[in-house]
Amino acid sequence: NGNVTTELARADFKTAPFEVTDNCTFALSTADVTATSMTVNVAPSAEATRYIVGITPKSDTAKKSLDEIAADFISEIASLNKQSGLTWENTPFVVSGTKSLASKDDLGYEDLTGGREYLVMVFGINKEGRRTTVPTTIVQRTAQVAQSNMSFNISVHSISVNGAKVQFAPTSQEETFFTDVMTKEEYDSYGSDQALIDYIVNTLGSNISAYLTSGDHEVDATNYLVSDTKYVAYCFGYNNGATTKVFSKE
Repeated sequence: NGNVTTELARADFKTAPFEVTDNCTFALSTADVTATSMTVNVAPSAEATRYIVGITPKSDTAKKSLDEIAADFISEIASLNKQSGLTWENTPFVVSGTKSLASKDDLGYEDLTGGREYLVMVFGINKEGRRTTVPTTIVQRTAQVAQSNMSFNISVHSISVNGAKVQFAPTSQEETFFTDVMTKEEYDSYGSDQALIDYIVNTLGSNISAYLTSGDHEVDATNYLVSDTKYVAYCFGYNNGATTKVFSKE
């Protein structure tokens, strides 16, 4: 019936520390960087060393060690191998020798986000799926997406003690954009359009698509705001990256 029947049993343990088994080092660089893709150039010091290359948003790694990031990449590829009936011996995600690897065609990453910093990592791995070298990393910001001439008229109405309604009227009815309302204090704390956009993109990641809209749009913040507090309604065009500056209204 779902009731607890025993006391909690506990056993503490510690995993073994990582040990380098291959002294191979890597020269790592990027090329052909666009808003949605990049090419990763890898030159290992030992041609026979098998290695994997991973790309992840830099913001997702802020609280992780290099060992943890590498473990995440290994886990991702192990999952892909399992789904495809592959092993660490025949998976296409493990390569050797000097390579120029396209983020989508060779590494399997879908479109990257324009104007976002990515951590690129490479490290050796053996045929059992265990890391063999120290990770090598670089950070690369993707190019900004094509900018739009879209602008917005923002109007606020139905202001009450704990809410308001905000109407966003874009000059383009087809292009997508992001909208939000936040306290003026928080809005001002970002200091620049880019800092605010970076925060939104890094926080929402790929989920930002669920918050995009197009055409005339109303945000109903009734019963969501705090009394006697200054707020800012804002928006910016977004299509795999910010396409406009931030438009705002207090």
